Amino acid sequence: MPSNGRLKMLAVALQTKTDDLLRAAGFLDTAESEAELPEIKAYLRERYGIREPHLLHAIEVLVKGLQGSGGEED
Repeated sequence: MPSNGRLKMLAVALQTKTDDLLRAAGFLDTAESEAELPEIKAYLRERYGIREPHLLHAIEVLVKGLQGSGGEED
């Protein structure tokens, strides 16, 4: 288990939360125990291997826009 300081530095470098790193490593239970889902960027990196910052940002903006629209369709 890395030290708390190293874990924080790694989270900053990966632009994610320390909890997301611990969850991905299997040290924390999945988001079932929490009311929130993991951060979209962390999910895309872990699940789909997407690493390009501009692409991650574009997808995040798109998802936030969809959340703001209430998910209604025409």
